[in-house]
Amino acid sequence: MQNNYLVPSLLNNKTFNKQNHIMLGHWCASYQPEKKKLVEYKILDHPWGNQKRFEKDFIKIQTIYEKILKKAQLILNDHFGINNSTRFWRILIGPWINAFITIYFEKIILLKKIKKKKKINIYKYKKNLFIANDFKNFMFMTSTDEWNYYFFLELIKEANFKSKFLIRKRNSFIKKPRVILKVEKTTLFLYLNKIFNFFFGFLKKKQKIVFFNTYLGKYRNIFLYLKNFQFFSAFASEESPKNQPNFNLREKLAAKFSKKKSLENHLIRLILMNLPIDYLENFEKIETSIKKLNLPKTPIAIFTSSSSLYMDSIQQRYIAESIERRSKLIIGQHGGNYGNFKQNFFDGHEIKISDYFLTWGWKKNSRKIKNLGRLIDINHVLREKEKIYKNDRNTLLLVTAPMRKYVRGLQSYNLFTKQVYDYYYKFFPNFISAVSDKIRKNLVLRAYEIPEIHPKTEWGWNLQAFLISKFKNIQISEKQTDYYPMIKKSKLTVCTYFATVFFESMSANIPTILILPYSYNIFNNETDRIMKRLKKANIFFTDYKSAAKFINSNWNNIDSWWNNKKTQTEKNNFTKNYSK
Repeated sequence: MQNNYLVPSLLNNKTFNKQNHIMLGHWCASYQPEKKKLVEYKILDHPWGNQKRFEKDFIKIQTIYEKILKKAQLILNDHFGINNSTRFWRILIGPWINAFITIYFEKIILLKKIKKKKKINIYKYKKNLFIANDFKNFMFMTSTDEWNYYFFLELIKEANFKSKFLIRKRNSFIKKPRVILKVEKTTLFLYLNKIFNFFFGFLKKKQKIVFFNTYLGKYRNIFLYLKNFQFFSAFASEESPKNQPNFNLREKLAAKFSKKKSLENHLIRLILMNLPIDYLENFEKIETSIKKLNLPKTPIAIFTSSSSLYMDSIQQRYIAESIERRSKLIIGQHGGNYGNFKQNFFDGHEIKISDYFLTWGWKKNSRKIKNLGRLIDINHVLREKEKIYKNDRNTLLLVTAPMRKYVRGLQSYNLFTKQVYDYYYKFFPNFISAVSDKIRKNLVLRAYEIPEIHPKTEWGWNLQAFLISKFKNIQISEKQTDYYPMIKKSKLTVCTYFATVFFESMSANIPTILILPYSYNIFNNETDRIMKRLKKANIFFTDYKSAAKFINSNWNNIDSWWNNKKTQTEKNNFTKNYSK
């Protein structure tokens, strides 16, 4: 009997024979614009499509994460000759370790699903091309087909899965993952910051509080900076140093875990071999970069509301070092889904590493969680919207979400491969088809541009090209700067993801509905109770048919529906609790 080829990822957009190829996941089945078709053959079912299995594995991954974090702490403390706390390493490498374990765990459970022996193509690769510089670089790298093929080959080589495959060696290399790093433009602000840092660095060292990426808005930031004698952004002018992975060093650190074969030992070895360079080879150079910034060594407090907690090695390291010296860390919520899902690594992580966590309105039984409200004031959207004549607001704004092809950190509303596939290729065309012809002419799709990795392709799913093939005259906008002008001109905003865009629109009192396909049993009890009330008010829908039916029936009276007492009561109840 002929063995099927297993395709771990879609390298070089190659096509495959339908009869003798099986895809590891739906990430191989994205729309191909040049062929004008979806490449979908036999695909393994993803176990996390089952909510109970996902919740069980989420707990298992978090348990493994805590064990591995403490092992990494011992190894790295010993290597660098330091004695830093678990909290230090949790801030510095915790998010990366959790993401790596999640990726590892997902691939392992998919490999275990393979019952019959498969053929597989083994390509050559230069390992140094697949080691990330930092967490941000890792997030983009792991979104590429190249990195995922590399990692799959690493797994079958080292995790005793070779027996499941008939190896076919190919005399070609897996290309370097295509990641375009943004180069920060030299602005007048940055130039002045460098001058100030050079001449008045001694003043920066005396700051008692360090603010960065507060999300308070330009004028509030200026007021807050001046009030606390912080004249410029703390981190605006220093880049992370560049280096190469030292595999001799990594092998030496990993050697002690090679003798005993266990899942935990195999995992810690892979972690050491794939650890981003800034956390190992660049560790001491990062400290030198921080010194150049002339920041206070031990400020009383650091305040931020930003994903730079993960995405910037210098900021991560400065926070971790300061906390180790007893500074306080205050984090403001910076994402709409915090505090709402049953499972979410990121809000749990940020609450754990902070001394105080400021929410947009929700509460928990913890003294460190403070109900502050939104830090961004977007009422200007509403004020400017009122200047636009009612007749000029005729757009149905359909907002997409940037769904990655590959899994990283876990939360309840992760859509896993098949669900993302259906979200892009079934939900959107079905919903657009279901609204009336008249409304469809005024529909604008708000897409996302991800210039670092898949420009104009929505993480490689090619949604725009797919929808253009279905609806030739569809209007699409992807520029971030277009969003507020569009939302002010829209008659109704349709959000399709439970995230900041929905919260902003609700806070600005813009007529808005939320459609969450595949969204059963994802919210915690308190949020679930409020979402049921939004559903009764026709603000929240779980399927495209009922949402489209509502829009078609109420298009000429959207403002009347939005401004009626019931709708406003439920909208206000939601914003009071989650977008204050």
